[in-house]
Amino acid sequence: MTIFIYSHSGFLSAEGKPVEEHPWKTLEQGAATIMTAAFDTRLEDKGGAFLSDCNIKDAAAHSTDPATAVKLWAVTEKIVGEKFDF
Repeated sequence: MTIFIYSHSGFLSAEGKPVEEHPWKTLEQGAATIMTAAFDTRLEDKGGAFLSDCNIKDAAAHSTDPATAVKLWAVTEKIVGEKFDF
């Protein structure tokens, strides 16, 4: 990925510099939620839960919308040039 593409993510400016308003995390902070998802026994019966900062949170509405999922599936098939049936 080029810096130009990253500039649209909101993490880097068009010049490739970190956007200061973004809440940057340390390496340990960034890995904490992944480690929680992998090893926290309190999550054993919560498969598919959305975690943020090591806690279960509600996922954004657009990420659980069935109509959006259908559109995303169709776009993905078009991009990869293959039809997937499920």
